[in-house]
Amino acid sequence: MNDIEASRCEVKRVSRQGKARFALIISVICILLVFTLPVLALGQGYSDYSWGEADLSLIYPAGWDAPITGGDETALTLTLGAGDTGVTLVVMPASTTDGALRPALEDQLAAVNLLPLDYSADALYGRSGLRVTAASADRQQSGIGRVGRLPDSRALIVVARSPLAAQTGFANDLDAILNSLVFSASLPPVLPSYRTRWRGESSERVIISLAAGAEQLYALDAADGIYALSAQDGTDIGHYDFANPAQPTGIAVDGEGIVYVGDSVCRCVLRMQPDGTWLDPVGSFGGGAPFSLAVSADGTIYATDKTDTGYALRILGKPRNRMIGLNFNGSAPPLVTVGAGRVWVVEWLTSLIDGSVSAAISQVVGTADKPEVALQFWLESLAPENVRDAATDPNGDLVLATQDRGSLVINETGEIIDQFAEDGEPRALAFGADGTLYVARGEGAVAARSTHIAPDRWGNEVLALGVPVQGRLSEDAPEQAWIYAGTAGETVTLSAVDLSRANEYSIGLDMALRLTAPDGSEVEYNDDQLDIDLFGVYDAQIADVTLPQSGTYTINVEWRQGGGTYTLGMSGDQPISLSDDRVTRIEGRLQDAFPVQRWTFAGRQGDVLTLTMMTETGTLDPALSLLKPDGSLLAYNDDAYDPELEVNAQITQVALPADGLYSIEAARYEGAGRYSIVIVSTG
Repeated sequence: MNDIEASRCEVKRVSRQGKARFALIISVICILLVFTLPVLALGQGYSDYSWGEADLSLIYPAGWDAPITGGDETALTLTLGAGDTGVTLVVMPASTTDGALRPALEDQLAAVNLLPLDYSADALYGRSGLRVTAASADRQQSGIGRVGRLPDSRALIVVARSPLAAQTGFANDLDAILNSLVFSASLPPVLPSYRTRWRGESSERVIISLAAGAEQLYALDAADGIYALSAQDGTDIGHYDFANPAQPTGIAVDGEGIVYVGDSVCRCVLRMQPDGTWLDPVGSFGGGAPFSLAVSADGTIYATDKTDTGYALRILGKPRNRMIGLNFNGSAPPLVTVGAGRVWVVEWLTSLIDGSVSAAISQVVGTADKPEVALQFWLESLAPENVRDAATDPNGDLVLATQDRGSLVINETGEIIDQFAEDGEPRALAFGADGTLYVARGEGAVAARSTHIAPDRWGNEVLALGVPVQGRLSEDAPEQAWIYAGTAGETVTLSAVDLSRANEYSIGLDMALRLTAPDGSEVEYNDDQLDIDLFGVYDAQIADVTLPQSGTYTINVEWRQGGGTYTLGMSGDQPISLSDDRVTRIEGRLQDAFPVQRWTFAGRQGDVLTLTMMTETGTLDPALSLLKPDGSLLAYNDDAYDPELEVNAQITQVALPADGLYSIEAARYEGAGRYSIVIVSTG
């Protein structure tokens, strides 16, 4: 058993299948041989941060300093950055008036020595806001200020500054920070994801490989040569035939714009200047090779070959050409990709134990004179017939085009950190210098994707109880899907509210909700809410639905008319235990998408309780209900009888009539904000 096979057996035995296939002695050998790496939660480019005081989580560039928090209940602050680059986020209470937002923004700009220049209307998390460009007095620093509101109506002020020369890259970092926001400190933030920048029309071309130059994209047709496309919109700008008969296998381009094509007829690498002039070919390969081709910015060629002893990686470049023998039990031609200082090799290895084929992912390491291929991890869910191409993104992560799972972004620990489907099967991938991902689809069309495209949703795709998410719908984008890991017998409520409505009868965005069970059956559907829990009559709500089975549920928010941004929330029963010291405190938050929260506890006949619900932040006017085990109302209060409690709610000295599971419903007469409930047992 060689090192690679040993490493594979351990990953397969423990990490992937968890089956005890081997004897103890083999397991020990496997563990000793496995190649290990440090675990990075968010890949190479970003670190995550949980801002507990503001109940938010977000990302920031990994090279920045550790975040610094500050402020108080009137204004919580978070400072991010490094050197002359920085971002300050300020969260203010929901009670902050709109008129106070612009002065607060200008105060924050002044605090970092920026002068406001141009103001414009802005939208932040679906609500109207303000944007301002700024600069330092000496014009050496540029700045951006934004102000708006979070889904719970708290005010958010953002001030960002950077040296003028770094403005473009910094703007991308700022967008990544704001788009990563999840409205709960207990959940992970959202990583930048690829969204469509442009999409070309279908054609008769059979595109087998892509390469991205500075301003143009090269598409390799299996029978018709090379097509040059505009990187801006995908339109044709040139076509180049081969000087001699060829069977191309791959295409790449270096930093000088030289185009390289692997050709299995000449068993060499063809080269073409940017003006279409063919240069002398280089390299000498075995039959059918080179199979896969990649070229670094300095013109070093990496190509896979086959020798009498198995597949190999050939490196053509300074100081000399080299060959690295790959694993002897390869069952299909390996893939190679270069980018961000990394060289990835994807081998398809046959297990010496059960004959299965899996992907072994390696990197080229060592020195220029003595390069080696070092195993990083295994991807046993992939097979050579299902993987069409490989590329390396700007962070150095591996991207694979698969037949049945779309495009997969995989970090250096083997974790799939992003996955997106194409309209057609992805056949070839390439990255531009600006990070744009170009994808050739099976029907001959090319699409461009970028992580710098404004998102149409905010928050994690996986819903959590009590945590809002947001999305945007229109006639052109009529549906969005979210998921939830539900348990059979669980009771939940889904609410989708329009953020742009002027009054309860206005039509900003009219939407519907559809809940689908893990087996694909429809559980419930609602277009316009049946109750008066939500502000607008065109808001949608599926209330108190009991989930029929355990598994992953799909929640579709569907466009009906109008357009705009919605907030979606899922709430459910939250169990609590009454404290032995007779005083129990719970906390929650009510807002548009969470008009009611329900807490359950085990009560005993004869227990006497006093429940007090008090507003902690915002404009909330609380309402409090206590329900019997059969769901009927036991007690209710809107405004307490004690004048010192003002509009807060209190249920006093209520005796429980029977043993069972009681429910406390925290609701609102109006407003939104955080609340606390204190339960005192007096008998």
